[in-house]
Amino acid sequence: MKTFILVLLIVPLSAFGKTILLTNDDGYQAPGITALYEALIAAKHDVIMVAPATQQSGASASITNNGVKLQKHTDRIYSVTGRPADAVRIGLGVVFKDNKPDLVISGSNFGQNAGQEVMVSGTVGAAATAHVLGYPAIAVSVEINFSEMTERFPSTLKAMPAAADFIVELLASNVKLPNNAILNINYPAIPRDQIKGVVSTTVSNYSLFDGTYQTDEDGSLRANFNMAPPLGRGTDAYELSQGFITVTRLDGSYSLSANRTLKRLAKALEGSFLATE
Repeated sequence: MKTFILVLLIVPLSAFGKTILLTNDDGYQAPGITALYEALIAAKHDVIMVAPATQQSGASASITNNGVKLQKHTDRIYSVTGRPADAVRIGLGVVFKDNKPDLVISGSNFGQNAGQEVMVSGTVGAAATAHVLGYPAIAVSVEINFSEMTERFPSTLKAMPAAADFIVELLASNVKLPNNAILNINYPAIPRDQIKGVVSTTVSNYSLFDGTYQTDEDGSLRANFNMAPPLGRGTDAYELSQGFITVTRLDGSYSLSANRTLKRLAKALEGSFLATE
């Protein structure tokens, strides 16, 4: 068994009693968010769920611009007729208007968000929205095994309570969350006693989709899944496939500092553009 030491900076978490905005992209009644909500409440955290009313996978950090309705189901559970980013913005701006949360957790998602899927993930998009608004944010997803497709992924469902327990243990530890990044966690769809460890990773170039499509009877195009195993030790998709819980830092700003190549490009464009006046 491998042993990994995970060091994260900079926002400390006390053992109990965090105020948490919980959201997802699968909808407020999805099994992943339900398991996480129940585990956090049992651990004495102050949790309010604000999540989409319906399935919003693949929404990334997009928002709805034609009005969103907020519905209160209980004192602690709300849904919005919008996307994950809408849920976060309304959760922070309306539900938590007078009592800001300590952090935002998005998940647990039904299916991994590793590799190229982080760009389109509504789970990650919700966490990214919280991050750019100034809140520590965690995205958590539970792997799906494509061999279980016809059975509706029973291993994923079985792993969701354990994934929720992992987040509870994370919050109860002395681990510090990064205040300059999103923490993206992927949990394997295997029994807890088969987990090989926790590993810090980088984002893989692997995608769940292979770039080809099939045509349905109604003429719709449907993406085919990539059945090739992920490669690249130390990357999220590969280590997850090997039975490790993966922890990855994601920069939600989509920004890199300017380098000499970019400055030369800007100067060349300036000269070309101004010369046409």
